[in-house]
Amino acid sequence: MVKDAVKKENKAVIHTIIENPETLRKDILKSAIDAAKIIKSYNDYFKIRDLKLKNINKLHSVLKEIKSLEKHLMETDLPQLSESEEHPKPKVNEKPIMPKSNTLQEKKVKVQQNSKTEVERLKDELDNIERQLKDL
Repeated sequence: MVKDAVKKENKAVIHTIIENPETLRKDILKSAIDAAKIIKSYNDYFKIRDLKLKNINKLHSVLKEIKSLEKHLMETDLPQLSESEEHPKPKVNEKPIMPKSNTLQEKKVKVQQNSKTEVERLKDELDNIERQLKDL
């Protein structure tokens, strides 16, 4: 009986001719590689999403702590001023020590320096984030 079952299975096998089997194999391999990349990016997406949620929860807890500390500071540690007390008024007629042209030029130079340092700082921050993503 076992021989009869094997003979029936052999009769059921059908062979087909595949045109360009090499290109078909290449296409199947490329599809498998693409599927693996998609799965990897999908997993990376969920890792980043989880990290984002953790950071958001951490931020919420820090903000709650800041609010409670601010409330505590306002209630206890700051001195109370009465509304009747007069605050000294700043003098309006004071002249600047340096001429205006120099201060404007210095401000422009400072703004340029700050923008350069800010851009550099942002680039460094971006590099750090990219390194962290590669480590994930």
